Amino acid sequence: MTACLLLGMVPVLAGCMNEDDLPDWADKSKLTTEAQAVIDDLTSGDYDSIAEKTVLSVKEQMTGATINGDDIEKKYEAQLKSLGAFESFGNTAVKKRLQLGIEYVQVQQEAKFKNGSATIAVSLTQGGSLVKLEFVE
Repeated sequence: MTACLLLGMVPVLAGCMNEDDLPDWADKSKLTTEAQAVIDDLTSGDYDSIAEKTVLSVKEQMTGATINGDDIEKKYEAQLKSLGAFESFGNTAVKKRLQLGIEYVQVQQEAKFKNGSATIAVSLTQGGSLVKLEFVE
């Protein structure tokens, strides 16, 4: 069974998006650097590295779900191909999020590509684990 929650396929049930209200543990600069590293892995095709950083929910762990690089590649392959080669990072927003009572931080990072731009949301826990990765419309 493949885990999809961690790749942004389940909507956030509740959220607080105030950048000034970050948790005490949230270092904006460090989180931005971590998010950009995930995006670098994504755009360079290092999907296994992303899978290693991803944490599964308790429900997924109990059902024996797993996540691997192939799952991540399949989810984002078409979108990345249409955007073309990654060129640079743009604007960044760091926001507190809450889902099922679990607090984490979402870094919304603008990424510039040969064929356009996209905002990629990278959600990280206090320990730096990846809980969600998605392109934001």
